[in-house]
Amino acid sequence: MPHLLNPKKAYLVNANNNQWPKGFKYYGGGAHSEGFRAHEIKRRLLKSKQDFDSFKEIQCDVKSIDASYLLPPLLDTIKEVTGHEKEIEILKTWNFLSHTESLATPIYRRWIEILQEKTLLSESFLFAKLTTNNDAHFKNLVKKSFLETLSSLNISSSHSLRTWGEMHFANFFDLSGNHSFDLKSISTPGDKHSINVGSPTWSDGYYLHQYGATQRLIVELSTPPRVYSSLAGPNSSKEDAIRSVKRWANCEYQLRFFPIKNWTEQKTNRLEF
Repeated sequence: MPHLLNPKKAYLVNANNNQWPKGFKYYGGGAHSEGFRAHEIKRRLLKSKQDFDSFKEIQCDVKSIDASYLLPPLLDTIKEVTGHEKEIEILKTWNFLSHTESLATPIYRRWIEILQEKTLLSESFLFAKLTTNNDAHFKNLVKKSFLETLSSLNISSSHSLRTWGEMHFANFFDLSGNHSFDLKSISTPGDKHSINVGSPTWSDGYYLHQYGATQRLIVELSTPPRVYSSLAGPNSSKEDAIRSVKRWANCEYQLRFFPIKNWTEQKTNRLEF
């Protein structure tokens, strides 16, 4: 198995990306995701000194990293398309953040999905195709995919655009089978390739958030250690469950207390490195 012990760079990054070295004698499988998230985490780690707040910003980041690479050449390919200037302008001025208020995220995500269905290309190969060998047939597929996207999202002159929060939902089902605690259609931020993953699965005109960070965790190695997490639980009551899930959706952290002997009375210091 790929592994590192006390690396010289003093940190490890893993975001479900491929960890197998190129040319490794064993096949590591194809379940890994593209490396957009890992690349962005590494960039953020090297950008400045780190503390609790900066780690929280990294874990809660909802930038659609793939869009920062793919969207500019995509827009260049459809520059001759007319009649959809409003939607194109929304994409042109997008800051790539997939907050619940974003109007661009639904268009971009659906566009990429339809284009991938037509070409069977991953995001990396799409980028290569868009920037190196943009032939007439491929350009036509990009344009068709864009127009099909608008139709799929029911966007027309008589229908207004929907925000990401109006289309992207997470459902929480109680594992005990007690459906009185089930929570449905919780609006969530994040996209497929944002650090704070908002896995979008298309279903009947909406996106289901089906996997992501069940718990976000930050541990400060102070004395004693301080543990912060954002977790969708507990469910002692329906009202408590709703509050907890909304805190999780908003990426709000809480200090967790552990009964560790002789530590509870010691002073703690915040860390920077």
